[in-house]
Amino acid sequence: MTRHASILILIMISTIVVASANPGKVVVLANKDLPKSIELAKYYMKKRGIPAQNLIALSLPTDEKISREDYTEKLEEPLKQALRDRNLIKQRMRANIFKGERKIHWATSEVNFFALVSMYGVPVRILDTKPKLAQAIQNRTGFAGKMMQRNGAAVDSELSCLLLEDYERAGPFPNPSFNGYGFTQFDNNRVFIMATRLDGPGPEVVRNMIDGALEAETYGLRGGAYVDKFGIYNVGNIWMEEAYQRLKRAGMEIYAHQNPESTWKEEYPMDTPAVYFGWYAKEVDGPFLRPDTRFARGAVAYHLHSFSAMELRSENKFWAGPLLARGAAATMGCVDEPYINHTPNLDIFANRLCMGFTFGESAYMSLSSLSWQVTVIGDPLYVPFKPNLDQQISQVSRDQVVGLDWLILRRANLLARDSQLNSAMDVVRNGIRVTNSWRLIEKMGDLYAANSLFADARVEFNKAIQASDSSAGITRLAAKLILLCKLLGQPEVADQIKQEVQTGLGDSPLANYLENIEVPARLEPSPQGQPQTSEVQPASPAANASEQIPGEPDSPATESP
Repeated sequence: MTRHASILILIMISTIVVASANPGKVVVLANKDLPKSIELAKYYMKKRGIPAQNLIALSLPTDEKISREDYTEKLEEPLKQALRDRNLIKQRMRANIFKGERKIHWATSEVNFFALVSMYGVPVRILDTKPKLAQAIQNRTGFAGKMMQRNGAAVDSELSCLLLEDYERAGPFPNPSFNGYGFTQFDNNRVFIMATRLDGPGPEVVRNMIDGALEAETYGLRGGAYVDKFGIYNVGNIWMEEAYQRLKRAGMEIYAHQNPESTWKEEYPMDTPAVYFGWYAKEVDGPFLRPDTRFARGAVAYHLHSFSAMELRSENKFWAGPLLARGAAATMGCVDEPYINHTPNLDIFANRLCMGFTFGESAYMSLSSLSWQVTVIGDPLYVPFKPNLDQQISQVSRDQVVGLDWLILRRANLLARDSQLNSAMDVVRNGIRVTNSWRLIEKMGDLYAANSLFADARVEFNKAIQASDSSAGITRLAAKLILLCKLLGQPEVADQIKQEVQTGLGDSPLANYLENIEVPARLEPSPQGQPQTSEVQPASPAANASEQIPGEPDSPATESP
């Protein structure tokens, strides 16, 4: 590809992103019978600058589930009528033959919006018309092919096909946006809608989603990225690995879990997650069970499981609701069994997010199917990765907003990735002078350790642990110090550090994380003596130096059994 062709593609992508972030082209759907639904809709519209006439309020069931009959009669048809009344679409009646029968239906000739946001209170899941007993028998007899013929679906996924003339409601419908570079609204005379929702365990959770997304757009994602690399299906492993690598290329301070037999354990010291991709547990578990685990503002979080959003408005059931209740601003989830190839393709999702696409577009480009089981939960206009990191650093500094250290860490990681280790260290040093952040002091130790300068790294980790105000951070730093002391031939000091930190943590599950930290065989100290302590420029510095550090929590060697 020539340089001019590359520039042209970037211009085209930028144009798509700008067009897709137009608030005037967003319609908001609320439940007229639930005052909080209307209130939240108006709150979101005011924050985003969406025109008041784009609010449509319908009388709907307040339960998460809706029958297929009620979906058609109370939601689908009244919504299309409201869109016609507001001139948001133009339609005419037309007859055609569908499945051997002549039918009269509405054909769309003009569309003046691209996104539809269902608010808290709008049903989440359309029930399958198959009787429950017949469905249970089918599930037990293993007729997977017939399972794909269900007509139950996520409401949002069905709404994305709202303006199609006639289509088969049973089973998944191919998504024209899949693996593209922009939301495909018009495809072969068919019209699609980017349908998402702002919903969750309660109104305050939804407000946090709205405000968190807007804050992160202005000031950046200020937190780490956590990716569970291994699970039970190979295709999922590939997605997770590719997503991990893409987030690393974006400069995120990134941590990986590499145990295929379990998710992260409760004692894992997860510190301010801004991106979380995990799998494969039915119910929320791991560090999310601890009250001190909270997401960064604007965080994007997703747990891959067949029933991750079966109950969205619960703080403790399944995954989507609990992730939002713990502070995430955007997620996706399955309301029923989709089968893995019809779940979000996470490497596409991560790639599009990091390119600067909106959350809504990134989600829809990651889905192979519509009219199926995945619900997209978040502001479709939200852009988690704005292209100008330096501008965000300036804005955070100017407005004295918390989290500047996370942005400086990202800048340092990008420099280290470009083989500019000395420049990365200068950025970190300057950041320490400005913020006195323990995370940046820790990063200095990481950079030393990445070059086998273990004694120097230990000095920095000691400084950081004294300055840290985070139990998770103290635990992570203690793990590094314990490992470094063992590397330097000081097991007694390592034991002392463990005992002191565990005493300070009390009955917190974090204390268990410091058990059984062992030196990997590749890092065993040589009998000739201690590692060097002079600063050197390596031939191949680590792209994200924190990954390479002995004692980093993502290393299998430091996982508790």
